[in-house]
Amino acid sequence: MSSVKSDALAPPDTSLLVCAREHAKEARRLAGFAAALAATDYPVPPQSGVVMGQSLYREIGLEFLSYFLKWGDLDPSDDVLDVGCGGGRMAVPLTYYLDPSAMYVGFDTHEDSIRWCQNNISPRRPNFKFEAFDLQNARYNPNGTIKSKDFVFPYEDASFSFAIAISVFTHMPREDVKHYLKQIARILRRGGRAFCTAFMMTSEATHALATFKRGLTFDHMVGENPTHSLDEPLMAVAQMEGPLRTDIAAAGLIFERFVSGWWSGLPAVGTQQDIMLLRKP
Repeated sequence: MSSVKSDALAPPDTSLLVCAREHAKEARRLAGFAAALAATDYPVPPQSGVVMGQSLYREIGLEFLSYFLKWGDLDPSDDVLDVGCGGGRMAVPLTYYLDPSAMYVGFDTHEDSIRWCQNNISPRRPNFKFEAFDLQNARYNPNGTIKSKDFVFPYEDASFSFAIAISVFTHMPREDVKHYLKQIARILRRGGRAFCTAFMMTSEATHALATFKRGLTFDHMVGENPTHSLDEPLMAVAQMEGPLRTDIAAAGLIFERFVSGWWSGLPAVGTQQDIMLLRKP
């Protein structure tokens, strides 16, 4: 996979003792977050009406927080933009990690999800802001007036140091992903990171899918994207590796790390989707 670091499981080029201490420090920190989440009175969103309101709402949020720390070098002082934040599944654990002086902004096209976040998260953490935009989305907002490929993120250049796009590119055709990558690059500061997930159709994934049938396959093509379902093409779409790498570079971002998800049958850390860490030089 070229020079991109893969899996991130090997220790850095430091002594094993230093590495062990760092892992222990991270484990203690995450244990504190787990206890806080277990004891918190943050309500879990209802099963219907809010995007990502599943029973594993807190657990998945905490899982991804660990990934943000391990692979994204997320710092408590980072200013975070959460693209497609849904019902705040990534936001809730961040309320325990980010400094009160740090800025968090999440946006989504699903108004009920944003309203829930505004009513249940922002009052407790005023530095957490949630916004709804009338973006056209076949699943969540079919009558939206703004096409994703035309949407200019309403934030100033270089205003964030960390961007999140979890399960966003899995519902977008290539032309929309290409545009969002440019927007993410624009709002990131120099050295800023973008933590994204996707189904990236690599040659290894294609080979693995030939023998791994776990419910999610991409046997159809719609435009430039393999899709799981012709009846509902954007329910789950994959991004072809070559075009995706080209679009990342064209946006001015460096593809720094790739971690395989289990969707294709490749060895994985645990999450279904592939993880990509991009950096603005």
